[in-house]
Parts: sequence; structure tokens; C-alpha cells
Amino acid sequence: MPARSPEYMQARQAEIVDAALDCMTRLGAISVSLSDICDQAGISRGAFYVHFSSKDEAVSAVIARLRDTSIQEGAFSNPVELREALYARVRKNELPDRGKLALVEVELLLVARKSDVLRQALADALKDRFVFLERGFAQLAADGHLQPGVVPEQAAELVQAFLTGEGFASVAMSRPIGIKLAAIDLMLGGILKPGSFAAAPRANRRVAKAQPRSLTAT
Repeated sequence: MPARSPEYMQARQAEIVDAALDCMTRLGAISVSLSDICDQAGISRGAFYVHFSSKDEAVSAVIARLRDTSIQEGAFSNPVELREALYARVRKNELPDRGKLALVEVELLLVARKSDVLRQALADALKDRFVFLERGFAQLAADGHLQPGVVPEQAAELVQAFLTGEGFASVAMSRPIGIKLAAIDLMLGGILKPGSFAAAPRANRRVAKAQPRSLTAT
């Protein structure tokens, strides 16, 4: 059999990760089996082991996928982009399908109790997101946007805790979207200097103005 190209192998791995995430969303991260993933991907166990050494390794790839999505959606280079990224995260958690995905994230914590591989994958994902946030706040500090006495590490820790708590809370209870957005504004008010949003680039101010503050999930 001819050797497969790296692009082919990466595409097949991505398909298996897609299948694993679909199964975890549909069946629950606790209940999903290797057979479920193989059936969803339309592959044999032998084909699965070409790409992953175990089910836990495939689930770790799912965790990495969720991490990358979170980081990409949370990218910011100024206060307006930061606020809009946090608003968007809250809006996303209001969507029906997001509730299932948030439940997967909660269940992964339980599954990781019995797996060193998954526990390390979760720890790495949270660390990577924290480093990403800390770098963003370091840039805001360099631009003079942080309150006196606030350092990037503290700001990153606070926002990390908010994002984690918001994800878990979205599974257990429903709160009015306006209260959640007001909480974001309150949090950012303690991190950023007054006038930071007005000092953002004009194009970003126009984007922010176009976004409704009392939101319906879209």
C-alpha cells in the first residue's frame, strides 16, 4: 500500500476528531465508547489506531479543538475587541446546541478523574488559554489601558475564571442575558481605565455600536 501524504493523514485525523465530538455531544462524554467513535467516523478499529493510540488520545484531540476554538473566538487587541469577544461567548452559550457542548466540557472534568492523559490535556488547554489572555492584557497594559495596580496576570486570571464559570453555569441554570452582559461590564470596569473603550480605534467603535446590548441569540 502506498504511503499516505501528511495532508491525507491530517484530514483523516480531523474527521475522527469530528466524529468523537459528535458522539460526545450526542451520547455524553462519559458514555461514549471507541466503537461509537469508529461507527460515527465510518472506520474500523484498525483504521482508528493508525491515527490515535487510544480513545483517550482522540478525546485529548477534541479538548485541543475546543481550546483552539475558544482562543480564536476570544482574540483581542484592544478593549472593544475584548468586550465584544466576551459578549460573543455569553451569546454563544445561549444557543441550544451550545448547551450540549457546554455539558460535554463539564463531563470531561469527570472523565479526566480516571485518566492521566485527559487530565493533562485539560490542564494544558486551560494553561494555553491563560497564556493567550495574559499576552492580550500585556498588550493592553503597554497601550495604557489597565487600571493602576492591575497587572496582566491578574486580569487574565479573572477573565479565565469568568469564562470557566460561565460555561459551567450555562449548563445548570439560565440567567437573563442582560445581567450577564452587565457582569462583563462590571468586571472590565475593574480592569480597564475609564475611557478605554472611547480610545479604541474608530472602526472598532462602529462595530461595537452596531452590536445590540440587549441580545437575542443569533
